[in-house]
Amino acid sequence: MGGIGKTTLARRVFNDERIIQNYPIRVLLRVTKNYSETDLLKKMIGRVGGSVEGAERRQELERKLVSLLSRNLFLVLDDVWSPDVWEDLLKNPLMHGATSNCRIVVTTRNENVARNMGDNIHHVEKMDEECGNYCGRRFGIIERRAIFPDSKKLEVKWFKNVMDFLSQSRFLGVLRSKRSTMDWEKVLRSDLWKMAEFNKKVPGVLYLSYEDLPSHLKQCFLHCSLYPNKADMYRKDLIRLWVAEGFTEENGELSMEEIAEGYYEDLIWLNLLQVDPTFVDGSRCTMHDLLRSLAQSLIHGEGVYVSDLQSLNTNPLNKLRRLSTSNIGERVEIPDRIVEEKCLRSLLIFDSPRARTIGDDLFKKLRKLRVLLLNDTSIESLPKSIGELSQLRHLDLDRTKIRGIPESVGGLRNLQTLSVSGCKSMRKLPKAITKLYNLQCLRLQDTPLTSLPKGMGSLTNLSELDMFIVSDDGELKELQPLAKLRSLSIYRLDRATTTGESVLANKSALRQLHLFCMCPDRVQRTVEQSQRARRICHGLCPPPSLQYLSIKFFPGNCFPRWMTVSSSTLLSLAVILEHS
Repeated sequence: MGGIGKTTLARRVFNDERIIQNYPIRVLLRVTKNYSETDLLKKMIGRVGGSVEGAERRQELERKLVSLLSRNLFLVLDDVWSPDVWEDLLKNPLMHGATSNCRIVVTTRNENVARNMGDNIHHVEKMDEECGNYCGRRFGIIERRAIFPDSKKLEVKWFKNVMDFLSQSRFLGVLRSKRSTMDWEKVLRSDLWKMAEFNKKVPGVLYLSYEDLPSHLKQCFLHCSLYPNKADMYRKDLIRLWVAEGFTEENGELSMEEIAEGYYEDLIWLNLLQVDPTFVDGSRCTMHDLLRSLAQSLIHGEGVYVSDLQSLNTNPLNKLRRLSTSNIGERVEIPDRIVEEKCLRSLLIFDSPRARTIGDDLFKKLRKLRVLLLNDTSIESLPKSIGELSQLRHLDLDRTKIRGIPESVGGLRNLQTLSVSGCKSMRKLPKAITKLYNLQCLRLQDTPLTSLPKGMGSLTNLSELDMFIVSDDGELKELQPLAKLRSLSIYRLDRATTTGESVLANKSALRQLHLFCMCPDRVQRTVEQSQRARRICHGLCPPPSLQYLSIKFFPGNCFPRWMTVSSSTLLSLAVILEHS
C-alpha cells in the first residue's frame, strides 16, 4: 500500500547512528517502475563515490561497481516493483564485490516481490485508533472537546476517514487550523472523500493539504507532477522554471528568484516535497507517489506527463499548455493535434538519449513556448528557427551533445535562463548571446569553453553566472556592470592583468563566490602566472553579504587579507591549494 510509511521507516533505519558507525558506504536508491538497468547502475556507482565516465554498457558498469565496494555497504532499495532489480541486476556485482559486510533493505508494495527476494519480511501496518488518538493529542485536536461538546462524534468520523495512513498524520496541521465544529463538519461533508479519481490512487484526505494552499503554491505543486516518477528535482531548476512560468507574485523587496526560493521552502515545510537526505542543504527533493498522483489528477487537462507521445493522439486532452515526456525516439516531434491547437507553452523532454534531431519547422509551429527543456538528449544542433520563439524564457540544454548554438538565439529577447552545463562537445558561445538583455541565469559549468564572447557586461540583469572565464587579454571589466549577481564563478585568474579591487565592490546581492585561480590541469605554471593569480585574488574584496566562498588552486602561501576579516554571514568556506 502506498503512503503507509515504508520509505519513512527505511529512512529511519538508514539514518540510525549504529548504521552510520558500522557501514562507511550507505546508499539509498529509489527504483522506478520502469527502471533502466544502466541508469540504475550509474546511480549506484555515483552514490558510492565513483565516476561513470567512459562506461556505458552494463558489463562495464558492473565491473566498475565491483571495484568500488571495498568497505561495508548498507543499501536501501526503495519502492521495488520487480524482484529482477536484485536477481538479474544488482545481486551479481554486490556478491562479487570486495565488501566484507553487505546489508540490504527493500521496500515494496507487492508482497510477491518481497517473497521472491526472500529473507525476512516486515509488514508496515495501518495506524490503529490508539495511535490515532496519540497523534490527535500531540497536535492539540482532541483537546478541543472541552470547547466543542460535539467533537467526540466528529473525532470518530475523523479517524474513520483519515487515520488509516501513517503518512497523513503530517496533514493534521491543516485541520488544526479549523476553529469551529461547523468548520470540521464542512470538511467531513466534503465531496473529496467520494472523489472517484482519489479512491483508487489517492486517499481523499491528501486533497486537504492542496486545498489549503494559496494559489501560487498550488501552481508550483502541480508543476512538479510534470517530472517523471521518482525523478530527482533540484531547487535551482524548480525555482527558474517557476519564474519562467509566471507563478511568482511580485514583492517589491525581493527578486523573483528569491520569491520562488521561498515557495520551494514552503512546499518542503508542508511536506508536499521531500528533501533528499543525502543533500544536507535541501537542494534536491522528490515527490511522494501519492502526492504525485494527486497533482497529476488536478493538473489533468492543462499539463501532462506521458511516457509515450503517441498516446496523445487518442487522448481527449484539449488545448494542452504543458507537455512533459521521456524516452522518445531519434527525432523530437509533437503530435499534430497539439501543434495545431497552438496552445503549448512548455515542452519538457527527460531521459531521452536516443533523441538526436529536431525538425526545422517545429519551433515555427510552437510560437508560444515559454519553457524548452532538452537535457540529457543526444541533440547536436538546434535549428535556426529557435530564434523565432519570442516568448521563450527558459532554455535548458544540459548534458546534450550540442556543438554550438545558432546566432539566431539573439532573437530570444525574453529569455531569462540559458543552461548549457555539461555539454562536452561545445567550445564557444554565439556572439549574439550578448543581446539577451533579460537573461538572469547563465549556466556553463563542466562545458569546455575556452572564453566568453566580448560584451558580456551588457547582460546587466544576470543574477547567476557559474563560469566567467578571464580572457587572454586579462580584462575583468566585463564583470563591473553585473551588479545584480547573486552567484558568480570566476575561472583563470592567472590570466588577469588588471587589479580586481573594484570588480566585486558594487555587488551587494552576492551570496556565492567561487574563484578558480589557475587552470585545473596538470600543466606547469609559470612564476608570472602564479604571481598574477595571487595578486588578483588578494585584490578581490567580496561584499559582506557573501555566504558561500570557495577558492580553488590557490597558488599563495598566505590567505588574502580580506579573508581574515570577521564575517557574520559566511556559512561555508573551502580553499584548495595549488599543490593539492
